[in-house]
Amino acid sequence: LEDYETTAALTARDALKALQDEPQRADLLITDVVMPDMNGVELARQARLTRPSLRVLFISGYAWKELVDRRHLSPEDNFLRKPFTPNQLLEAAKRALGG
Repeated sequence: LEDYETTAALTARDALKALQDEPQRADLLITDVVMPDMNGVELARQARLTRPSLRVLFISGYAWKELVDRRHLSPEDNFLRKPFTPNQLLEAAKRALGG
């Protein structure tokens, strides 16, 4: 994401802390759906408590239909299936940001 300033977090809790510390800096959260401790859907829900307009791009190796059927994701959510290329990630990020 060379056109964007990015911040990496090792865990969902680290990401949530970074978002809470400086919520005005974040426009897009990119998160895996399935993670230890806190899944990406819960991370997005908690992050939006601080920043309701935060856009989210979910990534996963699971099939989209399976994630929606199990109620992890809404059909309106932005999603990118693994594996993906850097260009596919960039395009998905642009779409998630409305561009």
